[in-house]
Amino acid sequence: MTTGATSGESLSGDALEAARRRSTRLIIGGSALGSVGHITAVTVVAIAARELLDDASLAGASTTIIIGSALGASLLSWLMVRRGRRTGLSVGLAIAVLGGLIATWSVIAGSFVLLLLGTLLFGFGNSSLQLSRYAAADMAPAKRRAWAIGLVVWGATVGAIVGPNIVPLAASAAEALGFTELAGPLLLGTAFLGLTGLLWFARLRPDPYQLAEASSRVDEKTDAGTIEPLGHILRRPGSRSPSRP
Repeated sequence: MTTGATSGESLSGDALEAARRRSTRLIIGGSALGSVGHITAVTVVAIAARELLDDASLAGASTTIIIGSALGASLLSWLMVRRGRRTGLSVGLAIAVLGGLIATWSVIAGSFVLLLLGTLLFGFGNSSLQLSRYAAADMAPAKRRAWAIGLVVWGATVGAIVGPNIVPLAASAAEALGFTELAGPLLLGTAFLGLTGLLWFARLRPDPYQLAEASSRVDEKTDAGTIEPLGHILRRPGSRSPSRP
């Protein structure tokens, strides 16, 4: 299993703890920045679908962003195991930027099909933001992992507050430039996710997994045979929701 740069392995003591704190702050800050972008764009996606279709009964097709998030969570997790947390998180955000640009063009060109494609890819950004909390947890002692995850979640709440409030400003700016109003929030949200991706790609060095606590690491030799097929896991009684009385 390849997990990226190994420069973190040479750190120890105070230097290691300082690197962990720095990376955790970067993840929290990036989560806040990225969540602003995600919420800003998602706020207008359903409106865009409604306007492109002129049929409210099909506007829910914009839920492709949720499908993209689920797909991205699986694919990016696979990538993060093999290429490192930084690479996986950055790739997810890069895909989201591509999706955001496609979605922005879709409202300019009036194409509902392009909106579906764009929002599907945009969902990968949400996957990266969600997975970042576990990269932070890797670097925390076992008894403080929940705290580390909570800090990243709190950072993401910035998006829920700021995102909807900057939608009118972005829409007005787009209209002033001669574009449809909805293009503004979509493009601005894409820009925020792009900045988050650049921040994490450039600054999350060493890779967070290389700074992980020993208890968070996977031993390739001893743990290689413990991976079970999904079907076996789902057949375990404890993995299913309890039946109603």
